[in-house]
Order: sequence, then C-alpha cells, then structure tokens
Amino acid sequence: APSTAKFPPLFESLINKTSSDSYTVTSYVDSQNGFGAIIRSSFIVKLIRKSNGDISLVSVEIKE
Repeated sequence: APSTAKFPPLFESLINKTSSDSYTVTSYVDSQNGFGAIIRSSFIVKLIRKSNGDISLVSVEIKE
C-alpha cells in the first residue's frame, strides 16, 4: 500500500559522495503489505549532479 509509506528523517539516512558529482543514499521505508503488517524495505539510490546543477536519478535498488 504505497499510501502507507513512511520514510525516516533525512539525518537517519547514510549519504555518501562517491565522486565530485555523484552520491549514494542508503535508507529504508516502512509500509503495510496486503495483510496490514508493517514491512521495512531498505533501499540504495544513486544520484548524479549534472553540469547545469540538476540532480538525476541513476538507479534505485530495493531490498526487503
């Protein structure tokens, strides 16, 4: 149930600068499954900063 998703505060996430223009964010999300149980899924998001300053998503990896 995506509407039940709860993310932690940003300061609880691990943010690594992997190069001068790329970052990796490791965190988690809690949400209800079809039976109403709360499930925690970890995720890793890779981002890159473009030359114009915009941030683009490179990849998302979700682990249950």
